[in-house]
Amino acid sequence: MSGLKTLTVNGNIQELLLDISENISQDEVHAMIFLCEGKITTQDKEDIKYARQLFHCLQKKGHITQEDLSFLKELLYRIKRIDILTSKLGTTKEQVETDLKHCVHISEYRAQLYYISLELSNKQIEDLKFLLKLNREISMLEILLKMEKEGSLSQTSLGKLKDLLTHLNRLDLVKKIEALEGNYKYVTDLESSLKKMSVAEKEKGPGDS
Repeated sequence: MSGLKTLTVNGNIQELLLDISENISQDEVHAMIFLCEGKITTQDKEDIKYARQLFHCLQKKGHITQEDLSFLKELLYRIKRIDILTSKLGTTKEQVETDLKHCVHISEYRAQLYYISLELSNKQIEDLKFLLKLNREISMLEILLKMEKEGSLSQTSLGKLKDLLTHLNRLDLVKKIEALEGNYKYVTDLESSLKKMSVAEKEKGPGDS
């Protein structure tokens, strides 16, 4: 009897994921793959063509389970598919935002890069390709990935991206990156301070006052 129950439960989540995947566009699949950086391998990325393949991969790695759909919800929230969150997962944008205050799967760096890609017009992307001497058909997300691969873009190295956006006169996006840099510096400084305090406490010893 328990075996039948398990099959039923597993069947439910597979049906849910298939249902969701059928409502995801190809561009959204590419966006989710971009947001899954660090969760899936390079080979996984090359093999994934459809949303259902991405979901299956995330299931195998334990990022999506029957008991925990938080990563799936965050992915859908990041790509602005609030309609799917509401109709398929029975939650709201506000609820996901509340949950993200306690548990975040996708770094702010990754999310902001994706949002920046959405903010650029086709002409601005073409101008950016010219600045980078890229002639072939390539999306903004692919440009960002290429910059990361070449070492000119990372969470601690955003200068080149800021320069490119300045050339495009997108100072609004430059300000967003500067805010991201400020947040990252605050977190790293806080972690450094806590680490120093911990070391000092250990050196002090339990008998010291």
